[in-house]
Amino acid sequence: MVAYRAALDAAPGFHAARRGLSAALRDDGRFAAALAELDRVIAEEGTTPSSLNERGILLIMCRRPAEAVAAFDQAIAADPGMVAPQFNQSIALLHLGDFARGWAQYENRFRAAMVRELPFERPRWRGEPVEGRTVVLWGEQGHGDTLQFVRYAPLVAARGARVVVVAQTALAPLLASVPGVAAAVPVGAAVGPHDFHAPLMSLPALFGTTLDSIPAEVPYLTPDAATRARWAGRFPAGGRLRVGLAWAGLLERWWDRPILRFTVDRLRLLAAGDDLVLDSEVAETVPLVAG
Repeated sequence: MVAYRAALDAAPGFHAARRGLSAALRDDGRFAAALAELDRVIAEEGTTPSSLNERGILLIMCRRPAEAVAAFDQAIAADPGMVAPQFNQSIALLHLGDFARGWAQYENRFRAAMVRELPFERPRWRGEPVEGRTVVLWGEQGHGDTLQFVRYAPLVAARGARVVVVAQTALAPLLASVPGVAAAVPVGAAVGPHDFHAPLMSLPALFGTTLDSIPAEVPYLTPDAATRARWAGRFPAGGRLRVGLAWAGLLERWWDRPILRFTVDRLRLLAAGDDLVLDSEVAETVPLVAG
């Protein structure tokens, strides 16, 4: 950011430097400041589909999704063939609880190359009858997404389908416990004969999900006894409330960057004693700063 500010001090009208400063501020989590810099560029050189798309992203990060929807509408109107704002608008719509439009537009993630579709010999499931058929549901993004959206597997099974889930290797044993799942296999393993496939995060649209109809039969995941025993030994005993926090996803994707940020010492606000940080096979206790 220092270089960008130096360039702007020398030439305040250097719009490329100001756009670079806006991007750097966004990456640093200073979303309002990033938006202000971008708005200054737009005010001076006018709007473009790309700048409107970027503005919509920053408005989402500033928790202003309704304004973001309007910015994306402008970008789409200016360039109907530009896929990015069509996908990005889905995130704003989902923030607003407009699931009908949001999940429909979320399908643009494939057109925008945000997600790579796994190769299957059989066609995508589009909601047609599946009584007596085998449907492969596959995890398309992060571990958390898979764990959240596998809740739809029982709904597919309830339509008479045999359900096979394809997901991350580490999750396969856990996903096999979901009611209605006949088998869970790692990505790259043979899935066997099947009739249809569907990405997990396309299921909310296929089932017409609204805020009132989100599948909420919990728990739908059951770790095996050996896993429960192994992890029980890694948490301190003593009868205190134990809370797990997950605050990071795939940070290279803008919509996964955490909007809520805090440092370890701020966990004192939650009356925490020590934060046990667990990352795969890594476990360490981080003492909190007294305050």
